[in-house]
Amino acid sequence: MTLGQLYAFEVSGDSMAPTLDAQDIIVARKVEDFTKLINGVIYVIATSTGLFIKRIEVCDDTLILTPDNPMHDAFNVLIKDVKFVWRAERRITTINA
Repeated sequence: MTLGQLYAFEVSGDSMAPTLDAQDIIVARKVEDFTKLINGVIYVIATSTGLFIKRIEVCDDTLILTPDNPMHDAFNVLIKDVKFVWRAERRITTINA
């Protein structure tokens, strides 16, 4: 059994608030098999247009990327356009004093 590769990503913006705040660090495990993606889980998705931290829903050949903040809209990404995916496993946050 392989444990996979862990990566850290800094959250920017407020699209995942209140779950994730800007400057939180997400520790995520690389997903090698896209058929193992789980709906409703937070992933880091890399495409040629950017890096996104969102909840996903798999719908045929498309990922629906959904923010937790209702002020932001969900959007679709074709799975063939996805370069890498990491499953969020931990959040590191700082206390603003």
